[in-house]
Amino acid sequence: MDNYSILSRAIGEAFEPKLDEFIDSVNFDVNAEFSEKFERKMDKLIRRRNKPYFNLICTGGRRAACIAAVVIIGIGIRVWQFGSVPGGFNQDGAMAAVDGKAIADYGTDRFGTWLPAHLYAWGYGQMSSLLSYLIAIFVKFFGLTPITARLPQLIMSIAGGVFFYLFIRDIFGKGAGLIAAVFVAINPWHFIQSRWALDCNLLPHFFMGGLYFLNKGLTKRRRYTFISMIFFGLCMYCYGITIYTIPVFLLAVCIYYLIKKRINWKDALISAGVYLIIAWPFLLTMFINFMKWDTIKLPFVTMQYFSGSVRSNDILLFSDEPFKQLILNVKSLLNTTLYQKKDLPWNDIVGFGTMFLCSMPFVFAGFVELFRNKTDGAKGLVLFALLTGVWAGLLTNGVNVNRINIVYYGLMMFVVLGVYFTMKRGRKMVTRSDRLDHVHSDIRGPLYQEALRMESEGINVLK
Repeated sequence: MDNYSILSRAIGEAFEPKLDEFIDSVNFDVNAEFSEKFERKMDKLIRRRNKPYFNLICTGGRRAACIAAVVIIGIGIRVWQFGSVPGGFNQDGAMAAVDGKAIADYGTDRFGTWLPAHLYAWGYGQMSSLLSYLIAIFVKFFGLTPITARLPQLIMSIAGGVFFYLFIRDIFGKGAGLIAAVFVAINPWHFIQSRWALDCNLLPHFFMGGLYFLNKGLTKRRRYTFISMIFFGLCMYCYGITIYTIPVFLLAVCIYYLIKKRINWKDALISAGVYLIIAWPFLLTMFINFMKWDTIKLPFVTMQYFSGSVRSNDILLFSDEPFKQLILNVKSLLNTTLYQKKDLPWNDIVGFGTMFLCSMPFVFAGFVELFRNKTDGAKGLVLFALLTGVWAGLLTNGVNVNRINIVYYGLMMFVVLGVYFTMKRGRKMVTRSDRLDHVHSDIRGPLYQEALRMESEGINVLK
């Protein structure tokens, strides 16, 4: 006999008499029984388990069914009468479509500039180019129509919603992911911008795609980090404000996760290289205009100088009275986001706002959940995403929904987290109340599980 067996036998001989003596001294109430409400709940559980379709409606099955329903509803309300609703056409969208037609037919913009990195806009401004290049693909095959002009925005909006769901699910779990899917499917801002051909509205979706792959790169495999840089590089061609938002975001994230030792210098440098390979024509275009250099023409891209541009007047740093303008920008930021005051007719729905008027209190609950949630995901990206939108609102003069569209996915993340936090707290309170109401002895522990098993086998132990 080994030492373990000898020790086990000695412990048994020492404690078994004491245990028998304790059991004999306890006065059990042989007439104790479950409460009526508890028995009804148990009977319901047993009947549900005995039904042949129980596995179909288990938690996983219900979640999959909900996701499928959300996808159908979300896509359905975006494609219904697509091309004719809304009526008319946004002026910037029309200009992007004309440039797309010119690129498809001649490889130039409507002024004859060969493959421009940035577009000329109305003669006094500048306009991002990615939407026109995407429109050009559909124009090449199907011709220029309202549908082909708006189709790139629809596709990228749906993709952005999918990225949003996957991002929240990967960091905070399937429950939060389901809430995210529902919220993005019916979100007024997300629904409206998916139907307009507006160049700047591509930005939040490419940014969301970058966030999704960046999180996977920080938590799974590093190659996803390099894929995310492709999305962030393409962001630069979606809207001009990216010149002072995306690089700042990437720098802040890089420093933070280097300190946290989630990335190393080698990966950081490779990521920077991938980003610059994609973004350098746009960055050089902005530098050319800042320095007032001549246009640079290459066989595959043109980086032009816009002599009549007044876009610098839209940036806080170039304002005549920066401090006074900053106060005005803060007011515009709050009016556009938290207060959801009326914006341009094509940017919100009367009575609903951009994010539902009732959703903003959940943003503050979302902050609580963000810092309480113990997850291995790169949840710091959620905070950086929102701060990037706030930064854009502070530096861009007189923002409206279009100019600050990069903030909305960040706000949506905190709304989702707030709803998730509220539901979890409510469930805990109900569970705690239920236990206090029905536990009249210690029989709800292992005996409850044993009774459930016996009842499922046809052995009546409850009556």
